[in-house]
Amino acid sequence: MSLLHIDEAEPAAYPAPPDDLSTAVAALDPALVWQRIEAFIRYRWAERQVVWLVNGSGYRSGAGAVWTPTLCPVSSMAREVWDYEAEGWVASPYRKTPTGMLLAHKCQYRITATVGNTDAPPAAVLEAYRRLAEYMAATSPAPAGARSYSIDVGQISENIRLDPNHMARAIHNSGAADLLRPYRRLGVNDENS
Repeated sequence: MSLLHIDEAEPAAYPAPPDDLSTAVAALDPALVWQRIEAFIRYRWAERQVVWLVNGSGYRSGAGAVWTPTLCPVSSMAREVWDYEAEGWVASPYRKTPTGMLLAHKCQYRITATVGNTDAPPAAVLEAYRRLAEYMAATSPAPAGARSYSIDVGQISENIRLDPNHMARAIHNSGAADLLRPYRRLGVNDENS
């Protein structure tokens, strides 16, 4: 069984950012920060539609294989199978197992689900938002994209060496990654995983 494609729609609105952010962070688009967080984790707090294209197990008989959604929480799910004769998607009822959806045949499936909820993110996630946003909004004394920067004013000199990938590693450099670790994997207690 293999995941062929995932199409995740943007939510209508992201959760509100935490209070008491700096003025530099207030200038950032909150959607940008939430998108960086969501790219790092599997959990979603704003509802949206997600479509997975999955290859089935390859078994024509027997129990088949179990597929588990890669994002959570899932509130509704529908499965379609590709009909080669009709050349289109056909609704296909599915059997749910304790760990996911049973895919019994060597077919291509389209699984459409509503993922996310409207609960407020927990305190650890809001703190991760704060750390990441503050890191992203921090201004550097060096020109954008520079690896090193030096200035001499009389007898005073300043040399700065920057990692050119520091913004790409912002989720780690800011400390947000440590707070988000539990949300990177599907938990045993996720009832719809």
